[in-house]
Amino acid sequence: MNKDPTKARNGFFALFMGAALLGEVFGVLSMSLTKTASGVAFGEPLWLALRSFAGTAAYMAVIFFSGFFPIGQPLTFIVMLIRGMGQGAQLSQLYLSYGTEGLSTVVAVCIPFTVLTAAALSFACIEAAGLSNVYLRHTFTGNAVLGMKDTVKLYVQRFLLLLAVSVTASAIQFIFAKIYR
Repeated sequence: MNKDPTKARNGFFALFMGAALLGEVFGVLSMSLTKTASGVAFGEPLWLALRSFAGTAAYMAVIFFSGFFPIGQPLTFIVMLIRGMGQGAQLSQLYLSYGTEGLSTVVAVCIPFTVLTAAALSFACIEAAGLSNVYLRHTFTGNAVLGMKDTVKLYVQRFLLLLAVSVTASAIQFIFAKIYR
């Protein structure tokens, strides 16, 4: 059987982005059904960017640690679904707060951040699922684990890169929040 790793990574990327999108739909629908805005506002641009980054970093940390467990793969999907639900609920609340007059602001400030961080988190999920699969194989085969130091080192480096993408997304959100304020 000839496996194409690029095709598999693309499939997993689509799966995790789909989980985020499905979560966003659930979040929007659940908040839209209440039709009440709880005073959600953008607030200070720096505070918005820091709060957004902190949320993404928390999801990234859960995904990172799930890679070290042999059965961590399902958790990565669940994290993306929950993250999407939170983003969808937030977008829905912002729309309910600002209405159609503020829709362009909501789209400009939130959508680039949401898309960039969803992509970064999806790549993080792919990495975590891959490392989790390595641990799963070694758990059930009983073979000695060789080369794990290099594997984990590369895993950490990739997560640091993805965290840098999240910082960049927060900086972009900060800039757009300053512009559209």
